[in-house]
Amino acid sequence: MAPKILPSLPKFLLPQQQMTPPSEYGIGSLGPNSWSMGSLMLCEKRTFADAVATWEDSDGTWCLRRRDSPLTATTPPPGDSDVNRTYYGGNSAAMWLISPNVLCKVKSWIPGVTPEADTIKWVVENCPNIPITNVIYGWIDETWQRSFCLMNVVPGVTLDDAWNEFSKEDRTAIANEVVIYIMDAARHISPIISTANGTGITSHAWILGKSNSKIKSESKIRNAKPWQPALRPIITPEQLDQ
Repeated sequence: MAPKILPSLPKFLLPQQQMTPPSEYGIGSLGPNSWSMGSLMLCEKRTFADAVATWEDSDGTWCLRRRDSPLTATTPPPGDSDVNRTYYGGNSAAMWLISPNVLCKVKSWIPGVTPEADTIKWVVENCPNIPITNVIYGWIDETWQRSFCLMNVVPGVTLDDAWNEFSKEDRTAIANEVVIYIMDAARHISPIISTANGTGITSHAWILGKSNSKIKSESKIRNAKPWQPALRPIITPEQLDQ
């Protein structure tokens, strides 16, 4: 089943609440089989000798390459961003269908945040029994302050769409399968609470415990703007016990 394509978006966020340019303009269609991707990249259904990534899809060969001249943060985003947008996460994330079986997820980013592509790579390398999408290429766009992740579409129907059709036995079997995957990942332990890259996590306060004033006082959560991830410090067991 192909990903759902969203209609044009309502404009409900104030300019000061949005990224520059806003998250829904991270990618834009330049015409049939051609995409503008952030300030750094172009993607087209053709081959390039200088491509940074290439993939074969059902309609042909696609290539990702760097722009000759990067865009600035104030450059009006080129292309039509409404084309093939499959997800919109408010002022910090969005996703587009680039080719028949490849999506690109775009998320807000600040220095120190581990990109999703790196997390998926860790799962692939360390938990091979956990089914997960294949990452074609991921990169950081520092000028537009967001991460990009090109990945294959996972075939099938989402649990959200199919759940009501499942029997009680089916739901139990799925839950048990998920538990097996969680237990597989839980075998990998670390002396600190951090991301796969060893940086601070981005999360809500409950992960730090009900009330740990020392951690909270040492935390430098860089969320001066509503779209920015809340980046927390690396946490040691000693800090959690205090």
